[in-house]
Amino acid sequence: MRLPRADRAVTPGLQRSVLGPILAHLEASYPEEGCGLVFRGSAGLRVEWFDNACGGLAGLRGNSYELDPRQWLSAMIQASDRGEALAFIFHSHCDAPAAFSAMDSLRAAPGGHLLFPGTAYLVVAVRAGQATEARLARWDGSQFVETEVSVKLE
Repeated sequence: MRLPRADRAVTPGLQRSVLGPILAHLEASYPEEGCGLVFRGSAGLRVEWFDNACGGLAGLRGNSYELDPRQWLSAMIQASDRGEALAFIFHSHCDAPAAFSAMDSLRAAPGGHLLFPGTAYLVVAVRAGQATEARLARWDGSQFVETEVSVKLE
């Protein structure tokens, strides 16, 4: 299975039709971190929701996420069949800033080796069940650089 590379960068002004459901999913996941994927294809952006595979594990509740491997594989196969590219991976930080953390960076680029070239990472701060801020992190060749994303949908 080979996915096409996401040639167009995700812009900070994410489409309301995509960002709105992402925020709703992450808010509904609170007090645990929510997570998922967004694929880009000829029809635009498509969101895949994930259950947090860390949910309920001692010491990880609310401060870690894990994409279920079976759900991940299924989503990637479906995307490949549709000719879609992985545009970005999203998750929430509960009662914490939307900063792309050291753990986020380690998971995305272990040992400085980017796992998914062309993929951005959206991190949303959820405080008391409400999305309050978001940041999009992109690899610049040596590190992740963050850009603020508006969570206002009006």
